[in-house]
Amino acid sequence: MRSLLDLRRPSLLLPLLLLASCSGSSSASSDDPDGAGGRSGESTGGSSASGGDTNAPIDEEGTGGGAPDGLGGEAGAADTGGGSDADEPPQPEGGCRTTLAANGTAQIVEVCRPADGAPQHVRLENVDAGAGHTSVQLFLGFDEPPTSTQGPLAADQFKIMLYSGTPKDVHVSFGEASATLSGDHSFTGGPSTLCFDLGDGAVDRAPRFVLWVDGVNGATCSDFTTLTEDTAYGSEAHWGGALGIIAKAKGMYLYQAGAIDADPSVVSWSCSASSCVTRGLGDVPSEGAR
Repeated sequence: MRSLLDLRRPSLLLPLLLLASCSGSSSASSDDPDGAGGRSGESTGGSSASGGDTNAPIDEEGTGGGAPDGLGGEAGAADTGGGSDADEPPQPEGGCRTTLAANGTAQIVEVCRPADGAPQHVRLENVDAGAGHTSVQLFLGFDEPPTSTQGPLAADQFKIMLYSGTPKDVHVSFGEASATLSGDHSFTGGPSTLCFDLGDGAVDRAPRFVLWVDGVNGATCSDFTTLTEDTAYGSEAHWGGALGIIAKAKGMYLYQAGAIDADPSVVSWSCSASSCVTRGLGDVPSEGAR
């Protein structure tokens, strides 16, 4: 009988090693279909694309204190993506509505403008400027998203800022000119609805701005008939002597700080409040609007 020591001979040991190798390879193939020692479907080494959204740098509030929009604070990145059409509420008669969905980051989104002309009357719904060093801002006259909430405006651009720090503030700017409206600005801590008329201006005339706030002086922004000179919250027509035209044919953008948990809407019409009354426009959604 052959001794067990004969198994040490290479001629017998090699087949055994080959058999063990094949057995191990078969086991790995059945337990790990990816062949890389990981779980099936788990991505390694990169993130997936997110639908092609782009980001534009923009100042973010929250760290400096005492001044809005990044003075003394960190620079942030603003999401410039928008929601899908299916997420939009019904369009008001004769107007155009865009809603910004809060997502925990600073956002600046382009909002729609009336199909039949430049925006003359704009409503901000469900606006909340936050509870600290934060703001909501609306820009008009831009070819592309503003890269800073603190940047200077061109001569044909406009901005309104609602600031909820200390003190609360409603600030409007036309080119290099600016004005702070007087009054009780507690509504900036929202949620609130406010609306304004904004004239075009001319080479020899400044654009006229008139603001109304829901529940103040008898104004109700959803009822154009209540928006009169007597119910106005404030106005600006002098701009320190600045004259000119606002480039309303260009883009309109809404900015909201990342710390704000609100979903504001911007609605615009191509008529002033009084002209919208004459045209018989209201809030009834147009036929077929989603």
